[in-house]
Amino acid sequence: MITACCSLKVRKRLGLPDKLPPPKPATTVLGNWYVSLQHFGKLQMILATSEASLLSVVFPARDLRLTLERNLQAGLGVVLLALGVNDELITREQREMEEVVYATTTNRSVIGSMNQLGMFLGLELERTVDPLSLALRLSHIPMLTLKGKGANTHPFPDIVTRELFGLSGRVHLNS
Repeated sequence: MITACCSLKVRKRLGLPDKLPPPKPATTVLGNWYVSLQHFGKLQMILATSEASLLSVVFPARDLRLTLERNLQAGLGVVLLALGVNDELITREQREMEEVVYATTTNRSVIGSMNQLGMFLGLELERTVDPLSLALRLSHIPMLTLKGKGANTHPFPDIVTRELFGLSGRVHLNS
């Protein structure tokens, strides 16, 4: 189970009430997900970011009511595979994500990090609109809020994500 902590724009797009309960603890490795709507001219993208690792998944905002949960699970699976996480762990994470509850955003650190990631996303969109390439590029951006969390000493979402899944180091990608 995860809580999708949605920005006001996303809550309105989904037709959710203004008042939502606080986030519930997740049963997944990557924790709850923060979801925001990003506008880049006429292009609208969803930026979904893991609270635990700041790993992000990016996908088009069209048909959001019908696709949010499915696109988040599918997008995460592709990103985790590219980061070297094995199929069994990916399937387990996706299965735990099948139950989704909605809440407002509460973690200001994640919100601040997402603002930074959103700016980088806008720059990367000049190079590609491929969701996997975008997510992998965002995973290589140092996020100072990650520095020093637990045993982790690396402020990179890709490395923190791999550590959470029991892997070490970074997978070198051609993205």
